[in-house]
Amino acid sequence: MYNPSRYRSLYLKRRTLGNLLKKGESRRLLSQQDNQTRIAVALYRQLLQWSNSVTEDVPLSYFIPPVHLSPPRIDKEALRLMSVKSGDSKVAASIFPKHTIMKDDQLVVPIRNSADVKKLFRGVFRLNSKPANPDKQKERISLAFDGLRSLNELSKALEDLGKEREKHLDRENVDYRVGQVVRHKLEEWRGVVVGWKRLDEDSGSDSTQLTSLTKKDYALDAEDLVKCSVVLDVGDAHLHYSKRRETGNMSIAEVLQSDLELVEEDELLRIRSSNVSEFFTRFDPASKSFVPNEILEYEYPNDITESASAPPQLSEVTEAAAEDIIMGVKETAAHMRSIIMGYTSAPESRNLKILSFFLEKLDAILDGDVLEMKDKLFHKEMPSNRLASLHLQQLLNFTVNVGELLWERRRAMENTKETKFGLGDVVTHKVYGFRGVVVAWDPEPMMDVSMWDGLQHIDNPQDYPFYHVIPDQNDCIEVFGAERPSRYVCEENLAVCPPDQRSIDVDLEVEWKYDLEAKKYLPPLDLKFKSGVDLEDDGITENCLTELRDALSQVFVACRDGVETGNPDINDITTKLSMENLLILLKSAEDMELSTIISESVKEIWKAHLNPDLRWDLDTAVAHLLGGKVSKALKQFSGIVDDDPTYAEAWNKAATCEFMMGNMDASLAAAQKTVEALPTHFQAINGLGLVHFEKKDVPSDIHCLRESIEIDPWSPVSARLSVCVDTMRLSEQIQGNQQEDNK
Repeated sequence: MYNPSRYRSLYLKRRTLGNLLKKGESRRLLSQQDNQTRIAVALYRQLLQWSNSVTEDVPLSYFIPPVHLSPPRIDKEALRLMSVKSGDSKVAASIFPKHTIMKDDQLVVPIRNSADVKKLFRGVFRLNSKPANPDKQKERISLAFDGLRSLNELSKALEDLGKEREKHLDRENVDYRVGQVVRHKLEEWRGVVVGWKRLDEDSGSDSTQLTSLTKKDYALDAEDLVKCSVVLDVGDAHLHYSKRRETGNMSIAEVLQSDLELVEEDELLRIRSSNVSEFFTRFDPASKSFVPNEILEYEYPNDITESASAPPQLSEVTEAAAEDIIMGVKETAAHMRSIIMGYTSAPESRNLKILSFFLEKLDAILDGDVLEMKDKLFHKEMPSNRLASLHLQQLLNFTVNVGELLWERRRAMENTKETKFGLGDVVTHKVYGFRGVVVAWDPEPMMDVSMWDGLQHIDNPQDYPFYHVIPDQNDCIEVFGAERPSRYVCEENLAVCPPDQRSIDVDLEVEWKYDLEAKKYLPPLDLKFKSGVDLEDDGITENCLTELRDALSQVFVACRDGVETGNPDINDITTKLSMENLLILLKSAEDMELSTIISESVKEIWKAHLNPDLRWDLDTAVAHLLGGKVSKALKQFSGIVDDDPTYAEAWNKAATCEFMMGNMDASLAAAQKTVEALPTHFQAINGLGLVHFEKKDVPSDIHCLRESIEIDPWSPVSARLSVCVDTMRLSEQIQGNQQEDNK
């Protein structure tokens, strides 16, 4: 029988039990949050304790890369609010280390010293001060644990660094400083000192191994008890390979300081090696040495001279040239921007993605946004010549990208050979069996393939198109025993992959998309353009890029030849981007990287021509030359100079081909033609020197090499000059000895 009182009683009991359960769950959650909070606070204190244990003079950027943080590891809303408030970064700088990059979805924090580490911890805990759900809180605590674990591991490295610093405080009997440029007395290679140590400090001591029976007391002199670590000049390492072969290390040598001597000749001081940038910030002409980076300066505190530690001082002429170049690059960018805007003011909305990409690059130049991330994060006062070089780099990239797109497209459209496969097709290799995706193709191989094993069954493989294929990684492991990033395959070795086998593991750029229905990959827009595909944009992209290329050619020809055009805007640009200013900047370059940027910009200007067909021929011939087809390239260069005998760069490339084919007299004549047209063409001057060397005319070779280095102090020919100088010195000694004998 229904009893309302009974059911009401049961309902109340259930509700009471439910409330008790909810309260219990709440208490459990609160207890869990309290525990997590206690853990977080304990971690925070330990992290701060670690920061306080490291003195601020210890450079940490070498050990700790910039820290990248994003939600949910940091509170999304708190980061958004702080990034809005930061505006000019003053708010961010007051909480986080200097030059922290803060956006509403990301935080990038540079770490220079322990003070920055402390600021990072405090800033992150401030952002995450708002209560979060247990899962997020757990992830953040895990992040803090990871950070503490990494710092504790770092403590050992910092302890070792401190011990090394103590060892290097005393320079008694040490002849060389880190950063000095030295030459090996016997092996004759040059290099820069990156460290030194006393042999009696080594465990197991090398001194017994270095003791010679020719020494009277079987002991080393005090000078011999110091060994230097030296980064070799890459050219010297190559030229003196036979003498370095036994060491097994062609980049860094460990040698007794008694086997070294200082390099005094200014032309031979700039050491070219990719390893140099790991230890030094720049070359200092005043002290004739390289300036150590923070970590090397800390480890060798008494090796640094006052001159090297001072900021670089540029001459008024260099300052003026650098400022002109920066303005010239920006005015060129503005001119290019106006051309794009003449075709479309909103390329992104009209799906003109290629033009949108170039417009974005031009806007960055106009805004002065030319710094790399490392420069933004570890920003110091940047010399105007470095800033000008970075502006040039962006203009160079823009120019090369525009030219490459149009050259590739024209090559594809002028191809008369029928190709069996298109971009995005999934193919199978007939011989090796791996599958892959076609990402590009060439009408003919871009290199000599006659000796390739996989082509011996094909008659005249050079007559077939070749395809760039990104292979399936699992197939590569099975076939080759390891992954392969790409394959270059003859058309006769490829077949269409069956549809049921097209599910493959390939490492493609994110712009590639897979079409499930067609079972093929869809290429990005720029690859479509290069391969000659109609973009269905009424020719806007191609016409705009063509106008950009022609406008750049007009600017560069005027810069190179110093002539006025009918356009006042271009005349103003060419005054600023003059060859005179560029060569002033080149001479002031403080490291190999900047020198390369400037010299490559100059080379691009040398290539410029108002006739796009001749420039097309030049680029095509260069492609043949790089592919090892020297005779074919020479024939094309010869045709170009027949059409325009004043085209200096075509003469220069012809000289290179003649030299490679052993035709020294023809190479000499072509290089002289280049220098007659462009007296500061340092590549052609290098070529003259090489011909003189082959003709055993060492004095003339030395003259050319010194002339080249006078224009470009970081020229790679310094290694050959060093050899020639040593050869002349030895020859003079032999002659002197003979004269003494004849008396």
